[in-house]
Amino acid sequence: MGVLVIAHAGDWLVNLVAFLPVLGFALWLGFVTLKNRREEKRDDSGQEERGG
Repeated sequence: MGVLVIAHAGDWLVNLVAFLPVLGFALWLGFVTLKNRREEKRDDSGQEERGG
């Protein structure tokens, strides 16, 4: 009775398909956040070089 029971692949696939939109949104949100931070850094450093 010490055997670990693992669900078959069908159960995993259904759960994975249900989780994909959440994962996609999290990746998109992280990408957009990093992109915005880089743009803000670039804008801030550009103004300092111009003296304004």
